[in-house]
Amino acid sequence: MDDSPAAQQYVAIVMNDITKNLYQNEQYRDQLKNELAAEKSKSEEQNPKSQAELLNCSGIQLNLASYSATVNKNPIELTVTEFRLLKAFIENKNNVLTREQLIEAAYPEDTYLNDRAVDCHIKRLRKKIGSESIETIYGLGYKFNENHAGVN
Repeated sequence: MDDSPAAQQYVAIVMNDITKNLYQNEQYRDQLKNELAAEKSKSEEQNPKSQAELLNCSGIQLNLASYSATVNKNPIELTVTEFRLLKAFIENKNNVLTREQLIEAAYPEDTYLNDRAVDCHIKRLRKKIGSESIETIYGLGYKFNENHAGVN
């Protein structure tokens, strides 16, 4: 086929005409609407939005959409950094995370921090979610212990 502007314009006119005629056909339009509705319903059943936006672990719940948190169904106030740290801990529960991994999870890429800054955030986070929840692994980093989550 010719790639000239006239040929491209002709193809665009033909495609527009075909689309217009198909959509004007009421039966086709209804069938298309039904198929789209069925596909949307199927998609929502397989991946419910509300479940995808929540992280739960032993009484601690994070809502990723609203950046809110609860401990034993009681709302707690977290800074953005504390929220991101807690999210990293819950996603890696019972695994040791180094200070470097926690910095990557909680701070923007272009932020330079002393790795001891994480210690301050961990200290405040422990007060809010329970001191037993985050265990210090000396020489390595921290581990979120789901068995003690939400316990003061």
